[in-house]
Amino acid sequence: IKLGGDHGGGSFKFAASVLNVKDPNANQNTVVLCLFEAKDSHQNLKTALYQLSKQIVELRKSTWR
Repeated sequence: IKLGGDHGGGSFKFAASVLNVKDPNANQNTVVLCLFEAKDSHQNLKTALYQLSKQIVELRKSTWR
């Protein structure tokens, strides 16, 4: 799983993508987890991703077998 963000067009999108597939960046392999209309400043990211932070920590500690 790849976690990443993209700012453009006045909005910020935070997404998770499945990597062990043919087209990891394709729409069917990417899920937008958070979207907001603002700059990607530290405070905006902290506020927007607060609810996801615990799940992100757990995901980073996990291993897929």
